[in-house]
Amino acid sequence: MDKKVEQYQDPKLKNILYAAFDAFAKYGFKRTSMADIAEGAGLSRAALYMHFKNKDDIFRSMIEAYYAQSCADVAEALARGGAIGDQLKAGFFAQSGEAFKALLNSPHGAEIIDVKSAARDVVDEGNQALKRVYADWLSVQVEVGRMDHSDISKDPTEVAEVMLKALEGLKCDLPSYEDYAVRCDLLAKVFGRALSA
Repeated sequence: MDKKVEQYQDPKLKNILYAAFDAFAKYGFKRTSMADIAEGAGLSRAALYMHFKNKDDIFRSMIEAYYAQSCADVAEALARGGAIGDQLKAGFFAQSGEAFKALLNSPHGAEIIDVKSAARDVVDEGNQALKRVYADWLSVQVEVGRMDHSDISKDPTEVAEVMLKALEGLKCDLPSYEDYAVRCDLLAKVFGRALSA
């Protein structure tokens, strides 16, 4: 298990991050207080401060935990086999996960996504890790002859980056989760047909 994924499996830490996500989704980032998070986690504020110095620290850890879990889930989904488009669909949905569904269903989803820019370094690091997961999978598909494209074998990270940018574009205008799911499915089919040997 990846060290970051393992780190966030600690029950107390997991509980705090879930409580924080719930509070951010209910009240928005700005209106959520450390007291709200502590109450949701069943802790005193003093106990919460033993784990995190402030709300921004919790938010950054929440994003880091999301990316760590997302990378593990995407790698597992892509490894299940099947048609290229089906594997991509599984990977795309594993990447978004339940957290993204809750985010799109929250009235404060746009605010939470805007706050992500304050943790740009964590987001960038997470996206780089996801890109490596997709690039590794693409390389294996070329090696076993399921994809026969010289542009992929030259630079699978560039192809992975295009996929991630396309996925990011699906989030524009914050659609409903149902709309996002339809778009994800279509994107997986398009990439699947384009990449299949």
